[in-house]
Amino acid sequence: MKVQESLNARGTTFHVGRDAKYYERRKYLEGLVRGIFLEKGGQPKLAVPYYMVIGECPWLATWFEDGDYVKIPINEFDLNAISFTYGDTFPTFSPHVTDDLEYRRQVYTYEEILRIIEEYGMPQDFWEEPVFAQPAYVEAQTHTSFITMKNLASHLDKGWLMYGLYVDNQLMGYVSLSDEGDGASDIWKGRRNPTASPQPPYIPSTNSV
Repeated sequence: MKVQESLNARGTTFHVGRDAKYYERRKYLEGLVRGIFLEKGGQPKLAVPYYMVIGECPWLATWFEDGDYVKIPINEFDLNAISFTYGDTFPTFSPHVTDDLEYRRQVYTYEEILRIIEEYGMPQDFWEEPVFAQPAYVEAQTHTSFITMKNLASHLDKGWLMYGLYVDNQLMGYVSLSDEGDGASDIWKGRRNPTASPQPPYIPSTNSV
């Protein structure tokens, strides 16, 4: 909550005013989404997902003081470890939204979300600033790291410069420098307990540096 208190004090971002009840609700929804995903055969490798969206959403950039985005090709991911909702998790599962559209209270696999997008389109193509109940983007709950070891090896073969973060002699993350783009990423190498929370220092992916 210290980070949230700092955001509240600055009063300059979309996240101002979130309190303990918000985080309690988020924790509940994360468990709900994860459970549904597991029932569908999903294979989450992290206890808490990273949140991403499909495609650029200019409205999201307004949430931050200096908003930006980074594109990561879908083939960089283990698709068995990513679930999707058509819209943000909060309105998707809100008890106050009663329009009974087919994507409400639903969690999708990659193949399933492609059908939903084909049926309804990309939400950000229709709404510059959506109201609460309208989907603003397709949310991806990324229960895995942002790159596989196989793809990391291919980057090395291309001549990328890599600086690794090691914990107990295990590579946990890296910083890459290349003509294609610079950035920091984490790596999942197959934890013995895939339901366990990542142990620090386990660095999340960031915007380009």
